[in-house]
Amino acid sequence: MKIKCCFFICCFLPFICLAQLSTEEQSTYIAKIIERIQVPETPEYSISVIDFGARPNTGRESKRAFDKAIQDLKKKGGGTLNVPKGEYIVNGPLHLISNMNLHLEEGCMLTFGTNPDDYPLVLTSWEGTMLYNYSPLIYGKDLQNVAITGSGTLNGSGDQFWEGWKEKEGPAKQKSREMNHGSIPVEDRKFGENNFLRPQLIQLVNSSTILIEGIHIKNAPFWCLHLLKCKGATLRGLSYDSHNSNNDGIDLEYTSDVLIENVTFDNSDDNIAIKAGRDHEGWLNKKHLQRI
Repeated sequence: MKIKCCFFICCFLPFICLAQLSTEEQSTYIAKIIERIQVPETPEYSISVIDFGARPNTGRESKRAFDKAIQDLKKKGGGTLNVPKGEYIVNGPLHLISNMNLHLEEGCMLTFGTNPDDYPLVLTSWEGTMLYNYSPLIYGKDLQNVAITGSGTLNGSGDQFWEGWKEKEGPAKQKSREMNHGSIPVEDRKFGENNFLRPQLIQLVNSSTILIEGIHIKNAPFWCLHLLKCKGATLRGLSYDSHNSNNDGIDLEYTSDVLIENVTFDNSDDNIAIKAGRDHEGWLNKKHLQRI
C-alpha cells in the first residue's frame, strides 16, 4: 500500500515537548525550524559520469567511472555529477563529498552489486548501536552541502542477495548490543565478514545542509535512507518500491532540523522512524541532543 507524506518536520527539543505548546507557539517553533533548514549551494562546475568511462546499458561495471568523477569534483571544490539515462552497474559504494550534487537524470538507474567484499567497513550505526560495518551503498561522513537530486532510480538489489542475511544476523546483532551495554570503544566494534549485518542503501553521517529530492528508491538491502547525527536536511518528492526485511523509508537518528514533504512511501516497514540510539549508548548520547 502506498502512503504519501505531504509535510513533516523533525526537530529534537530536549526541554520542550511541542505537543504541550499552544497552536500559536507551535506555529512559531515550526517557522523557526523551517528558517534554519537551508538547501545546499554547490559550485557551478558540472560533469557527466559518461566522460569518465561509464557505459550504461552494456553490463559493464561503472564503479571506477563514478569514483574518478567524484575525485575530479573534489579537486575542483565540488559541483554536479550528472548521470544520464540508462542502467549503470555499480559494484561497490559511492562515497559522496562536500559541495556535491549527485544528479540522476530521468530514465537512469544505478544497480548496485551484491559482493560484500566490494563494500569496505565504515563507521555506521546498526539498529541504534555505533559500529563498523559494510559501507552503505551511498555513503557520506562529515559533509556539508551535499545533494542527491533528479528523477532516476537507486536499485539496491536487496532481494537478489542481501535479503538472505536476515535469518543469519542474530548472533552479530546480539554481539553489537552486548558491546553497547558494555561500553566497548566504537573502534573495537568491527563487524563485516561472517556477521551478516546488511548495509543501508543511503546513509549520511555527521553531515549538514542536505537535499535529497525527486529520486526513486528501490529494493534496499536494509534501511532505505538513514541520516545519522545530521542537521539541516530537506527530503522532498521521493518515491519508494522496497519490500525486503527492515526496509524503513526514512530513519532519522540523532538528527535534527529535517523537512520531509511530498514523499510517496511504498516500503515494507516504518515510513518515518525517529531514533536516538539504543540502550546504554543512547542514554549516554543524550548530551548530543541537547547540543543540537
